Amino acid sequence: MINRRRAGLAGALLCAATAVAVYIITRPDDEARIRRLFAALEQCLRREPGNGAASLVLNTQRIAGLFAESCEFRVTSYGLEETLSPTEISSELARAHAMLDSLSVSFRGLGVAVLSPTEATATCSIDARASRDGERIADAAAVTCRLVKRDGRWHFRAFAEEPVLEK
Repeated sequence: MINRRRAGLAGALLCAATAVAVYIITRPDDEARIRRLFAALEQCLRREPGNGAASLVLNTQRIAGLFAESCEFRVTSYGLEETLSPTEISSELARAHAMLDSLSVSFRGLGVAVLSPTEATATCSIDARASRDGERIADAAAVTCRLVKRDGRWHFRAFAEEPVLEK
């Protein structure tokens, strides 16, 4: 009887230790979490022809959760330099989606540097394509992003357009 209890206890401890080891080995690191954050941002920004109001509401609600309490935007090519709250970012997205027939944004060549347990930077190029009243619009830019970790989750803190050499 005692041997069965010991064997049962040893088996339970072995299962618990295995579960902890599997979690530690397979848990996503900060870089993987930041990459998923960029993928989520791509999804929130996407607008396809025929998307209804429910899709717009869902995306505007989701995008607010991706940003810190305030996020700085500096896009020199458009003369934009401002700090927006997550609510203001949601409003801007809703306004953009209402004006455009379609929108897709891709982050290419994403490089992530985790500077500390609560700070990181990411560099990438952004390819944006949109259409409005049948007119197609395309733009590209190199950006640097600052990210902060709050309550165990990464959030965007700043986006800055980087100068690119032109011919």
